[in-house]
Formats: sequence, C-alpha cells, structure tokens
Amino acid sequence: MNRILLAMPLLAVALPAPALAQDRSEIEAAAEMMQDPRAQDALAGTLSAMVAAMLDLRVGGVANAVANADPRGRTRSVDPDTTVADMAARDNPDFADDLDNDIRDGTRMLGSMAGVMAEVLPQLTDMARDVEDRVEQAQDRARRYCTAADPHRGQSGCADPRAAAMRGVMWQLYQFPLCPFSRKLRLLLGEKGVGYELVRENPWDKRDEFVDLNPASRTPVMVDDERGTVLMDSVAIAEYFDETVEGKPMISGTAANRAEIRRLAAWFDQEFFRDVTAPLLFERMQKRVVWKQPPDAGNLREAMKAANHHLDYVDYLIDHRSWLAGATMSLADLSAAAQISVADYLGGIDWSGHEQTKGWYAGLKSRPSFRPLLSERMELVQPPAYYEQVDF
Repeated sequence: MNRILLAMPLLAVALPAPALAQDRSEIEAAAEMMQDPRAQDALAGTLSAMVAAMLDLRVGGVANAVANADPRGRTRSVDPDTTVADMAARDNPDFADDLDNDIRDGTRMLGSMAGVMAEVLPQLTDMARDVEDRVEQAQDRARRYCTAADPHRGQSGCADPRAAAMRGVMWQLYQFPLCPFSRKLRLLLGEKGVGYELVRENPWDKRDEFVDLNPASRTPVMVDDERGTVLMDSVAIAEYFDETVEGKPMISGTAANRAEIRRLAAWFDQEFFRDVTAPLLFERMQKRVVWKQPPDAGNLREAMKAANHHLDYVDYLIDHRSWLAGATMSLADLSAAAQISVADYLGGIDWSGHEQTKGWYAGLKSRPSFRPLLSERMELVQPPAYYEQVDF
C-alpha cells in the first residue's frame, strides 16, 4: 500500500492541465475530508470489515485438494472448515491483528498524502500547463514547414506535425512521392524510428531555394534547421543515419557482409534505376505531369523487359538467402524495395513467374515503415488496383 500511495503524485503529474484545473476543487475537498480522523476511522473500519470477510472464507477443501494432487508438496491436509485466517495464523498467531493495524496505519498515511496532494496541486497544474505550452511551440514550429501559403510545402506532403514534433529532432525530407531514393530513406528512417517531416519538392522545377540546398537539384535532401545540418545524396544520408542512430543497423556484419550490402544497394540504385525506374518515370510521370505528352510505347516495353531480368536476379538471391544480402534485412533490401515500388506504381512490373521476389516484397510491404508509401499518390498518375495490397 505504501508504494501505491507514494506513486499518487507521479500520476497527478501525468494529468493534462485542464483536467487538473477542473478537478482541483474536488481534490481539495476530498483531501480535507481524508484528513478528518473520523473519516479515517470510518474508512479503516470499512476496509477492516471487508478484509475480515475475506479472511473468514473457508479454504480447507481447496487446501486438501491441492495436497491430494501433489502429495510431495508442502500443503498439509486440514479440517474442511479451515479459513484463510486459520491458515495464516499457523505461521503468525497475531496475523489478523497485525493486518488490521496495517490497514489503520495506511488509512492515516492516505489522509496525510491527500493533504500533500492538495498543497502541491497548484505547482502540478503549472507544470502541466508548461508542458502543454512546450508541445504547442513544437507543433507550431512543425507547421511552419507545412503551410498552404507555400505551394512546395503543402499538407499533402507533410507528416503529422504533432507526431513529428514529439519525436525530438525535426528533420525535413525534401522529396516527391515517386522519388525512389527518397523512398529508400523513408524506409530506413521508419525502421530506425527517426522522426521527420515531408517537404514536397519537384526537382525539375529547379527552385532557387532548393538549388541553394543542393546545387545538383536532386532529391532527397534532408535539413535540420536547428543544427544547421544539410544532407544530400541518398547513399550519404543513409550511412549518416545508420552510423548516428542506434538500433536496427542496416549496414552490419563482417567486412565482407557490409561490402555485399553496399554492392547490392548500389546495384539497385544504379543498374535497376537506369534500366527500369528512370525510363518508367520519364515516360509515365514526367512526360505527363511536366510536358503533357504521351509516353513512348517502345521505351515502356524495354523498361518492362529489363524489369523482368532484374527480378530474375532477385529470385536467385532469395533462393539462396533469407534477405537479399544475407540473414537479416539490410540497406540492400530497402534500396531494392524502393526502386521496385516505384516501378510497380507505374505499372512496369509483371509479377508472373517471380514467386520468390513476390513473397519477399509482400513481407516488406506489410512492415509499418512501408505502409505510408503505399497510400501516397502522384498527381495525374494512378497506380494499378493491386498496388496497395499486401497479398497481391
């Protein structure tokens, strides 16, 4: 009981300020009542009566059943009418009296604690309001980067400001929905539990402000205004977070293991992107969104043919390994999944004949880090009906 009483002030701190303020008069009234010796006696008497009733329960039959079930046990056969109090009194003849005294002492302590609670309530209220103010300030800071006044920072491209603000460091990730390299980083950040805010950026617009951040005018770019940190290039950013954030390392193992992870991540970032993702993005996204032109059917066929060859390689890897680069999920899996997800969104993947890759990809799609990607859409470009389904 003492531990419960000592925890009461901590529970009060966890209450929001409005609740504390609203219930303050009731708490003070209850505290005043609990400090009255007559109220303490009445409560102690009630509790004692309840305990006495429980102590009077007959448990001899239960004890005998236990003894019969396990003859080697410590339970001895007793009279069927034996009560809880009888059994407790075998080891401590004064058990009932001691328990009654403990109840009365605890009730008096409760009264004293209620008085302390009433005295510290104003300070608790102020503390809770201060916490609320700090949270609101963090949310306001997050909303500065998600305002409709700036067409490049609309709500459609922002993470929940409250959730992002509560995570600590506020990173901004400049990206657009079908950027495979930004998707790779989002998967990595999600797996490692790093909070960030999405900032919509169309690199083909070559905005002056974005070019100032990255002269190459390519996504992704990550910015932490408070620290004055700007990170660019998805490989460099991925390694930065893998080195600086503990938990779920994505480039791990022996030197040979790490070399294989980097090799496969580069394969999908470079070879798969060049053969599959880039032509699909150009024909089905950039031509339609930027230039308002129809796609070239020949280029699309070549990209889909190349995708089939790349998936053959993924099938081979999954036949020999649990994950692409070895026994555990790594940056290689995230890089591959990011490229494949964009190609799949653009209708460039024929899954028939690729059961190994399909099973591996379905497992990744079911992860919490992947789900936000599947719900996003690129304006004027819609994915196949199955795109969002885990079991496709």
